Amino acid sequence: VGGTTFPVYYPSVSEVQRAFAPSFKLVSQRAIGIALPPSWLASAFYDRSSTIDSLTRADRLLGALPVVRGMGDHVLFHFVREER
Repeated sequence: VGGTTFPVYYPSVSEVQRAFAPSFKLVSQRAIGIALPPSWLASAFYDRSSTIDSLTRADRLLGALPVVRGMGDHVLFHFVREER
């Protein structure tokens, strides 16, 4: 930013789990953005809704696979509150 560099840190799944424990339990996680094009390419797909629909379905299927779910641009974590 403005010629200054700074570190970017991505916590591991276990670090995220620890941060929410013991009040929340991780139920599932999935990758987001595996098959869909990046937002800067959105204009190229403006008139291709069937392609986007197909890629969205592929994203949903692939994003849940254990090997793939850590490879997305983002990861969606699903936590539930633990009973006390």
